[in-house]
Amino acid sequence: MLKVFDGHRDRVLAVAFSPSGEYLLSGSHDRTAKIWSIGAENHSTPVATLEEHAGEVKALGWSPEGSTIFTAGADRKIRIWSVDIE
Repeated sequence: MLKVFDGHRDRVLAVAFSPSGEYLLSGSHDRTAKIWSIGAENHSTPVATLEEHAGEVKALGWSPEGSTIFTAGADRKIRIWSVDIE
């Protein structure tokens, strides 16, 4: 095993790498999406936590340029997030 990212309070339902490969995006049953730095020493602290869904985050993805994240939740909403980490 290379790395374990530990920070969600419930099971993880979706993951996606950023276009640069430097970040990992995860969506969980805990109603959050988290951005993780692949190269970070601390794998328990995400770079950012996105908390707007009223239900679990079931699907997610990055825009090709890495400045936008899309999340889809059990609350029947697709959210578009602007991020400044790439």
